[in-house]
Amino acid sequence: MLYIDDIVSATIVELKPYGMYLKSDSDQILVLLPEISWEPLRDLKQIYSEGDIISVKMLEFIPTEELYKGSIRQLRPEDNPYNQLLRFKNKVMQGMIKGIYSDDVTVALPHNVWGHIPIDEIDERLKVGDEIFVRVKSVDPEQCELKLTFAGRKQ
Repeated sequence: MLYIDDIVSATIVELKPYGMYLKSDSDQILVLLPEISWEPLRDLKQIYSEGDIISVKMLEFIPTEELYKGSIRQLRPEDNPYNQLLRFKNKVMQGMIKGIYSDDVTVALPHNVWGHIPIDEIDERLKVGDEIFVRVKSVDPEQCELKLTFAGRKQ
């Protein structure tokens, strides 16, 4: 039996487009793509092979599926790009609008991170693809959350 936050060695049993299935003793573990690496991955087969033995951290148990969900990336918190942005708190950065929703605007920043500006804090007409300046209001590396304020449009 595994416990949440355990770090175990497991064998890769199957690679899928959405992640990988592992086996540790008799326990089955699913690691979804976002929990494999802090960087975007295109093809797991370029990095991993079935039969590889890797370390994985247990996140939760799904009783209906009789499997654990795990994370590889949480074993490398120093690679978390949100940690890199802690030094930019209260500083202005350039970003690109990736989505406009009823409650916020999603902005892509360097280091493959995305942040959010509350829609009611923006008094300009913006569209997806606009390059803007934002001020980093807060960074939560553990939750991979970045709160931003609008600092102007790129001319």
